[in-house]
Amino acid sequence: MDLSWTSLRALRELDRRGTMHAAAKALGYTPSAVSQQIAALETAAGCALIVRVGRGVALTPEGTVLARHADTLLEAGRAAIADLGAARDRVSGRVRVGMFAAALSTVLPGLVDDLHGRHPGVRVHARQLTGTDLVDASGPARSISRWGSTTPRWRSRVIRCCASNTSVASR
Repeated sequence: MDLSWTSLRALRELDRRGTMHAAAKALGYTPSAVSQQIAALETAAGCALIVRVGRGVALTPEGTVLARHADTLLEAGRAAIADLGAARDRVSGRVRVGMFAAALSTVLPGLVDDLHGRHPGVRVHARQLTGTDLVDASGPARSISRWGSTTPRWRSRVIRCCASNTSVASR
């Protein structure tokens, strides 16, 4: 049985509102479009889901069962789409950080906790820098090769974090 999200929404609104016109108005459709969605749902289900009652409609026992599940199914669909979006936008990979020893023990733990809270898929690799390393890091990104690779395999940006009154900060 193929159930469309549109048909399930139409059934849910029809159950809540009692008329094709009211359901159509709530969904922004025409009454004919709601009727067509219900007909398609009845074909997929293989049974009648509504009966005419005066100027409105009532759900059959089968329609009541399906309407009861419509909210759950629609919410699961919304959650699946949200999860797909989150997976697509997830940040992951490796960040290489070089800091002085004092910053490694005081600043880095808070930064790593914050980063992992926002992006759990990111791994942080830290290295203690010397004064010479920091001066080299203030130049072009090629200084990444000082970390063990003679030929960088990727482009990298070096972000300098230092006191604003240092000569490195002015570069």
